[in-house]
Amino acid sequence: MGGSDFSTRRYSYAMTENDTSLINFDLQMEDYIYKIPVIKRAQELKENKIKLLTAPWTASPWMKMNYSWLNNDKLNPKYQQLWADYFGKYFEAYRNAGLEFWGVSPQNEPASYIYVEPSKNASGMIWTPEEERDWIIEHLSPTLKKKGFEHIKIFVMDENRLVLPDWPKKIFQDKRARDIASGIAVHFYFDNVIVPYNLGEIKRLFPEKSIIYTEACVGVFEDQKVILGSWRRGEMYAKNIIENMLNWVSSWIDWNIALDMTGGPNFINNFVDSPVIVNSAADEFYKQPMFYVLGHFSKYVQPNSVRIGTTMENMNKVQTVAFSTPDGGVVLVILNLNEEKKAILIEDPKKGTTRINVPGRSINTMKYWIRSENTDP
Repeated sequence: MGGSDFSTRRYSYAMTENDTSLINFDLQMEDYIYKIPVIKRAQELKENKIKLLTAPWTASPWMKMNYSWLNNDKLNPKYQQLWADYFGKYFEAYRNAGLEFWGVSPQNEPASYIYVEPSKNASGMIWTPEEERDWIIEHLSPTLKKKGFEHIKIFVMDENRLVLPDWPKKIFQDKRARDIASGIAVHFYFDNVIVPYNLGEIKRLFPEKSIIYTEACVGVFEDQKVILGSWRRGEMYAKNIIENMLNWVSSWIDWNIALDMTGGPNFINNFVDSPVIVNSAADEFYKQPMFYVLGHFSKYVQPNSVRIGTTMENMNKVQTVAFSTPDGGVVLVILNLNEEKKAILIEDPKKGTTRINVPGRSINTMKYWIRSENTDP
């Protein structure tokens, strides 16, 4: 919703200062030329099965306390309803363009000021969990209902594990917020230092809420941003997806499916790696190991699949996760982090046993169907 790090400039849809009626609200060139046509083409290819989720980085500077785009500034309290109206205008503009949204997060990384210094020039806006909670209850939810967008799911937090479990606890301690929000959005970036235990704690406290991962990319903390053909980075994706799916996460979204050879464009030079790298000078693109790792899940684990339990014996540096799919199948993803191949015996009490060999440093997916008693062999 508006510009992000990977825009070529800062922008919002209310660029006219003190336009408190949002008379001059308008989508930008980026929406009309890039976002909307690409989304529509993707919808065509997937027969309209793509769910659209959005989040803002910041309000316009004139709506904020210190008139700044940066992530160490807050929304001016007098513009809380105006900011909700901005959301409504955005959804109306996209509806007029023929697109409907499935979900929204009130704010991308509302606590980023804690770990991203203002000197990095990142766009953003500070919220506390209490402020986010009250704004959802008093402004966002009523506005979406009034404008005919009550179907849009609201996902709170949209932050890293650093703020778990306190953030959703503080929001959902108010029953009104718990009734409104559909789930919790989480980011990927500190997962290597913050254990996933808190995900399970949140699911235990709020079992009706979905936990979704809404942003992930690699190269953020490394000197070399793009490494063509890096299997290690593909493994990073696979390990993280498996770990989170085993801890109640129900979807996992990559940030940029395609970037250029530098890991951009990015107007604050926050370059990273991507599943697809585009070399425009050579009119080529390269599908990275991360791309194929994502396919092991997105191709075989259909929407509305259910993660099922697995146990392992004598499987050092082997990770697995399994799903029951809506078509009656079982999908098993196996990640072998060992240098050598592994012989794996798979047992399913409903199906039987089989033995497979998985190569060293590989990801493997198998799918099988449980034969129904009423179905011929």
